[in-house]
Amino acid sequence: MPGLGRVPINALGTAAFAIFGFVLPKGYLLCGPVGTGKTFMVECLAGEAHVPVVKLKNFRDKWVGSTEGNLERIFRLLQALGRCYVFVDEADQAIGRRESSSGDSGISGRIYSMLAEEMGSSTSRGKLIWILASSRPDLIEVDLKRPGRIDVKIPLFPTTDAKEGFDLIRNLCKKRGVDIQEDAFPALERLVPSLLTPGAAESLAVKVYRLVRTSISKPVDALRACISDYQNPVPLETLEYQIRLAANEASDLDFVPACLSVRWPRSRKRAGTTGSGPLKKRGCRRVGGQSPANTPCAKHAGGFSTGISKLPPSTREGGLEIPAGFGAHRPVRTLGSVSPMES
Repeated sequence: MPGLGRVPINALGTAAFAIFGFVLPKGYLLCGPVGTGKTFMVECLAGEAHVPVVKLKNFRDKWVGSTEGNLERIFRLLQALGRCYVFVDEADQAIGRRESSSGDSGISGRIYSMLAEEMGSSTSRGKLIWILASSRPDLIEVDLKRPGRIDVKIPLFPTTDAKEGFDLIRNLCKKRGVDIQEDAFPALERLVPSLLTPGAAESLAVKVYRLVRTSISKPVDALRACISDYQNPVPLETLEYQIRLAANEASDLDFVPACLSVRWPRSRKRAGTTGSGPLKKRGCRRVGGQSPANTPCAKHAGGFSTGISKLPPSTREGGLEIPAGFGAHRPVRTLGSVSPMES
């Protein structure tokens, strides 16, 4: 996949449950900029996993206690399935928050607590695998992403060079019956957009298809006309910010392409440290290797609990905040908010 490093897709595959059993990850987090194919990847999994893939949809109700009751019924259904994947799209909005501030009488916090407890259950390893997808993984609560709930974090990225972008557009055009020869790349290399997501590439392929079918333009000329005035639908600042978030969330540095690792290196500094030498607090003097009571270090240590209490809730918790369908191989009768997921 363009812009993607080494990703263990086989770990999500057909025989994983039977072969690995209780050593499977508890959950996966798919993160990356909008349009990079996070939901599409799970839809592909639904058609090939040979186990149910359940998509968590809206289960909230207007009556007091009904929302929690609906979620409990969903949990019982998941346990009854034995082995399945549970997919939560737009997890940063769907899962809820530890501290509810939206005036919902604490429902969001209770939902978060119930989901966190179910995802962290040690008895579900090898049975339930949670898959969260989000373009803003920083908005997901930090303890929900910890190992034991989400073990593998897979970043998805846009294309990293012109050749990847050209191949992506060419393959999407070929899928629609528009053949663009590979030897046309040198003439178009200068025009191919950078940081092209699969979603944006598909819109370009559809535009090329329309031009070819409604005019006498050749496929190469139609592609040149489409990309010559192309403007990225996502602002560059937003795209780069989401790329940086995804790169920092990756559970394995091999998941991040080398060119992106150089451009957006992962932060290796600890909070309150300098970039060189031993761990040394900023603005603190140490006398003889110790901190007298009147030094800034002692003042910082004494006022830590007071200072942390004044921080906003999102900062204090780490600043972090992604019913269901089934694979075609295991059709299940519709129940409540559970419906077949198309593959």
